[in-house]
Amino acid sequence: MSEVPEYVKIVEEVFEKYKTFIYVGKHIRRWDAVDKVTGRTKFVADLIPMYRNLVYVYTVRTKYAHALIKSIDVNEALKHPGVLRVVTAKDIPGINDAGYVIPDQPLIADRKVRYVGDAVALIIAEDYLTAREAAEKIHVEYEPLPVITDPLEVIDLKTLRERKHVLIHDEKGTDLVAHYKIRKGDVEKAFKEADVVVDGEYRTQFQEHAYMEPEAAIAIPEPDGSVTVITTTQCPFEVRRTVAKVLGLSQNMVRVIAPLMGGGFGGKEDVA
Repeated sequence: MSEVPEYVKIVEEVFEKYKTFIYVGKHIRRWDAVDKVTGRTKFVADLIPMYRNLVYVYTVRTKYAHALIKSIDVNEALKHPGVLRVVTAKDIPGINDAGYVIPDQPLIADRKVRYVGDAVALIIAEDYLTAREAAEKIHVEYEPLPVITDPLEVIDLKTLRERKHVLIHDEKGTDLVAHYKIRKGDVEKAFKEADVVVDGEYRTQFQEHAYMEPEAAIAIPEPDGSVTVITTTQCPFEVRRTVAKVLGLSQNMVRVIAPLMGGGFGGKEDVA
C-alpha cells in the first residue's frame, strides 16, 4: 500500500486539532437578517423619496443581436411631453466605453449593436413612464449582420485558431479575448500510462444570477462639477473608474456610495 501523501497528513492534523468548528454545522444568524425580513433595510430604490426634482433615465435597447446602425432619429421622442433630453453615443463627453474586463463595450452603441438589448439611446424625462413611452418614438435604421450563437463557429477546437466569420468586434480585427499557450509535462506519455481515459463532450445550461433587487442607480450632480453615484454594485471602485471615464472627469470627481445589495452573485460586478 502506498504511503499517505504529506499534504493529506497535514490536512488530517488540522481537522483533528479543530474538531469543534466555530461556524461550520452551526446555526448562525446573519447580522442583517432581522432588518431585511422586517423591511428596515434601505436599498437604492428606497432612497428615491429622500430627493426632490428627480429626473428618470430609460434605456432604449435594440432587438437585433448583430447589426450596423445606419441612422438614429430622436426628433419625435424629443417632442414627447415631459421629455427633457435624449442622449446618444455622440453626446458622451468622455470615452464611450463601459467594458468591465477589457475596453470592448460601448456604453451606448455608436455604429453597430452586438447583442439583443444593446443600448442605443437614453431617454431623460420627468417621470419613468414618460421616458418609457418616449422610447417607442426613437427610430433606428439597422442593417442586420450574421448572428453567432455558438462559440465553436468562431474557434476551431482542433487547431485553436479563429475561423473565418463576420467579426462582432471588427474594430479589433478579432473576436478572441485572449490566447494563452500553456505547456507542462508529457501529455502523450500521461495518456499512454493512464489506467482510464475518458473522452466525451459535455454541455451545461445557461445560468442567470437572478438577484431580487434589479440594477439601480441615483446620480447626484454636485455644485463643484463632481458627481455622487448611489448604486447597487459589488465593485464601487470599478464604477468610479468607469463613470469618470465616460463623463470625462478625474476619478477624484466621482464619489460612489454602495448601500446593501439585494443580491448580486457576480452579476453586479460591472456598472449598473
